Amino acid sequence: MADSAQPPTGADTDVTVSTLTIPTWRHVMRYLPGFVLRVVIPIAILLVFLDIPIAEQYTAKGVVVLDMMFILLWAVIFFFYLRWQIKSIHSSWLPEARWIESLVVMSVLFIAIFARAYRILDTGSGKSFTEVMDTLNSYYYAMTVLSTVGFGDIAPVIPGAKIITMVQMVANFVLLGLLVRVLASAARKAKAMKAKNSD
Repeated sequence: MADSAQPPTGADTDVTVSTLTIPTWRHVMRYLPGFVLRVVIPIAILLVFLDIPIAEQYTAKGVVVLDMMFILLWAVIFFFYLRWQIKSIHSSWLPEARWIESLVVMSVLFIAIFARAYRILDTGSGKSFTEVMDTLNSYYYAMTVLSTVGFGDIAPVIPGAKIITMVQMVANFVLLGLLVRVLASAARKAKAMKAKNSD
């Protein structure tokens, strides 16, 4: 595929400036189809599936239960995807690029899971937050919590909303910090192994 285990050779060799490797335009074009397959398409699928209304014919309580199971399923997928990406980083000829790709996809999944949770909490009442949590507002709020910007235009009102917001705040530091460390470590190890094998 577009990101094979073997780097390109010959006239297309990347230019190295200090410790930063700048790819040629041919390498970018070669990498682009793989980027679309590994990043753009998975993100589109995540956003579509995480925003599908679940079982609208059920009662509000039944919808919440099904939505919670849906979130749990995606949380499991998150960890399996992480495991798969660590393996794929080791086999890539551009491990640094692959770990950044992985981080982008997993960050979107992380945000989408919490956005869904905020919508579940706001189902029916519309009084859990200072604004109704439709799709746009829930993603916007999850993003502001992740980035710690805190505009204050949307805020939790009931205790449950405050608890989920605090869970996301803690998860931001713990999970994403750990995620960056694990993926970056995998990329460093893959790069070191390739350097050792080329000697």
